[in-house]
Amino acid sequence: MIISRIVIVLSCLALVSPAVSAAPAEAGKVSFRKDVAPILLAQCQTCHGAEKVKGKFRVDTFERLWTPGSSGDAPVNPGYADKSTLYRLLVTADADDRMPKKADPLPKAQIEIIRKWIDKGATFDGPDKTASVASYVDGGSLDVAPTVYKRPIPITTLAFTDGGKSLLAGGFHELTQWDPKTGKLAGRVPLPIQRVQSIAVDGTSGRVAVVGGTPGVSGELLLINPGGPGKSLLAIASLVKASDVMLSVRFSPDGKTLAAGGADGSLRVFDVASGKLRWRSDPHADWVTDVSFSPDNQFLVTASRDKSCRVFEVKTGLAEASYNDHTEPVFAAVFSGDGGHVFTAGRDRRIHMWASSNGNAKGRTDGFGGDIVRLERCGDRLYSVCADGTLREHASNQGVAPSEKPATQPDAKKKEQKEKPQPRALTREIKASTEWLYSVTASEESGLVAVGSHDGKVHVYDIRSGKPVADFVAAPK
Repeated sequence: MIISRIVIVLSCLALVSPAVSAAPAEAGKVSFRKDVAPILLAQCQTCHGAEKVKGKFRVDTFERLWTPGSSGDAPVNPGYADKSTLYRLLVTADADDRMPKKADPLPKAQIEIIRKWIDKGATFDGPDKTASVASYVDGGSLDVAPTVYKRPIPITTLAFTDGGKSLLAGGFHELTQWDPKTGKLAGRVPLPIQRVQSIAVDGTSGRVAVVGGTPGVSGELLLINPGGPGKSLLAIASLVKASDVMLSVRFSPDGKTLAAGGADGSLRVFDVASGKLRWRSDPHADWVTDVSFSPDNQFLVTASRDKSCRVFEVKTGLAEASYNDHTEPVFAAVFSGDGGHVFTAGRDRRIHMWASSNGNAKGRTDGFGGDIVRLERCGDRLYSVCADGTLREHASNQGVAPSEKPATQPDAKKKEQKEKPQPRALTREIKASTEWLYSVTASEESGLVAVGSHDGKVHVYDIRSGKPVADFVAAPK
């Protein structure tokens, strides 16, 4: 059974619940932010968050906690816990109705916290009622990378930095830095994010952006500064905390704008200098799996598990075009070198090429042996990685591939075929692994391309010759 890259990666993670208060911090007082929010995050949000909305009821923000679900009953009745659906479903003796479903009842101390909070007026003591409950919760001792990895973890994301001299890989509560030519560990950057899903590097400033989180619980976007030559990266800012894991992040080519998408279906665009949110959109009915900017910094494209892609104007957030010809979830999207076309790919095992101005289909490339999980453009090369363990290199410029030209056909058909742009034919194919490939990154400066696989290995190749340069397990040991 073919499973998408994101589903298989997220399902293999050990979900670690945030720390939960056993009793209110101060006797007689109950804080939503300190006492109630951690319980909702750890015990309730998996089934009543952005990804799953059982009973049409959500608890991932204070505001949503007050909105009735499909029953129509008020979840919270300030001053009266016994008349509040939220509390009654925690203490009912009916196992079919009791929350959490198919799990042990909440500890009595946690139920008492919720009872006291409602009886005392269900007040809010946070800065923003619309903020995710995850933004109030400190993961504490759980936010620690293991000293030694007992087993390799899937390499969900890779990125070259320092002109291709260093390779960053996503780890568990950390980024790991490697020498791409020798496979030697060069550094470790601790992070509050449980699992890193995407890394972006601004080639001009050296800044690094990272997104990830805990599936169904929380997500986060971090901006990281370079520490200087030979020094480790320094985390400087958390730009946003979300109600579910964040999946993709990209810098604009000029490094001034940052875009991120996630499992909550959102697209967020930030000003890098100030760290402030420029605009947010919820353009898809499912996960936003990839984001990418046009070469002129004016537009960005999204890919989604809802089988669609969208193009937006960066400055205004206005939708410019959409593409709906994918028949399965879409995992990857990049612009062509001139920005006139977009390449997208996913579970339908095809690279689609379409006009960025209007979404009109321009062609497609077939012949893949599994889900296409990532695309990366480097100069005039387009790289794809696939569930069949193969790294493929395509020419990303426009034109009809010689192998795709029909041998004989009427003159009118020939003219039509000649004028219709197609993704170029395959220029190189490398069987990198017997496992799924999840990530790919390339550097023109160093002349290297690297891919990451499900078994925790990183495979590095020379761009020009395609010959292997290094092969190593990206897990500190």
